[in-house]
Amino acid sequence: MSLRTVLLGLVLALIALFAALNWPAIVAPTEIYLLVAQTQAPLGLVLLGLLALEAVVFLTYIAVMQAQRLTELRRLVHEAREQRELAEKAEASRYTELRQWLKQELSMLRQDVSTVSGEVVAQTRRLDEGLRQALSDSGNSLAAALGEIEDKLDRRALAAADPTAPTDTAR
Repeated sequence: MSLRTVLLGLVLALIALFAALNWPAIVAPTEIYLLVAQTQAPLGLVLLGLLALEAVVFLTYIAVMQAQRLTELRRLVHEAREQRELAEKAEASRYTELRQWLKQELSMLRQDVSTVSGEVVAQTRRLDEGLRQALSDSGNSLAAALGEIEDKLDRRALAAADPTAPTDTAR
């Protein structure tokens, strides 16, 4: 129980106790002046009735305010739920867009890597062929040079063995 409920109950109990203790005075008839007439009635009972009527009006007012607050709260909860759903949908669409962008970027990177690797392979083949050709040319040049050296050595060996043979010194 809340403190307000306890205080309200205590005030009502005190009013009831006061009315019970002063009941003979409350129900004693007296002359009451109304705006347009005059009558005999128990003034205490009239005032007690007006107090009860005021309490009923006050409690009705509180109940209406509480109902309005609950209605407003339900509306706000509903709006918050809708906003949360919209935010979740937006977040999901952002994830989808990010996923598509990443796929596109990865595809472009694969394409670039494929192109570059193709170019590297082609360039490597060209360099390999060039190196093979250079090695072949170098080997042929070396073989030709060795052949010439061998020829010269053979001719010198022949010349040394046969001094009368003509020597080709121009080479």
